[in-house]
Amino acid sequence: MNKAFQRAKLQGTLGALCLLIASATYFLSDEVVYSEIARLLAWLLAFTFLHYALANIRNITGSQVFTIFKYTYNIAVLVLLGYVAVYVLSESYYDQLLAFKPFLVLAVTIVWIVINFKLRAATGCGLFAVYAALLIAGAGANILYGMLQVLAPELITASIVKYMALVNLILKPLTPAVLLLAWLNIKNPAEAKDLWSQAQR
Repeated sequence: MNKAFQRAKLQGTLGALCLLIASATYFLSDEVVYSEIARLLAWLLAFTFLHYALANIRNITGSQVFTIFKYTYNIAVLVLLGYVAVYVLSESYYDQLLAFKPFLVLAVTIVWIVINFKLRAATGCGLFAVYAALLIAGAGANILYGMLQVLAPELITASIVKYMALVNLILKPLTPAVLLLAWLNIKNPAEAKDLWSQAQR
């Protein structure tokens, strides 16, 4: 069990590190094409590492709560590979497909938020809940901003644009950094469960 836990910790740490690298590519504004490809590859690596990390956590706890990630992972990987293939074959079709990107990101984000709250419950590491809360804050701010752009563009002032830029500037590196800290400080789920049981007595 300790070996499975150490594998999960290492795989989760590597996955979070890949997400941090993916977030860093947003700051490479001078190399848009290369940053987009690097971001997709980093996401694929992150999904792969986190897939195996959650599988090990599931084996330790005996719980099936992370099964949803497997299906989300498979769908996301297929979509990301499809984006890469279309980009290589035809940039015009790639631009059209980008219209569906926000919906994919939102769906994956919702699932990922749920999973991290469950990780908090399974491992006793509160940083997973902090990470999930940051995801909610970022997604909520972007959804609200998007709705304003469509429904009431006249309300979008220069100060709001600066505020959103600042929020994204802070959250993009901070959010994956918190996830990295969470995996580095993760507790053995079996031990966390025992401590929780003792606290309830």
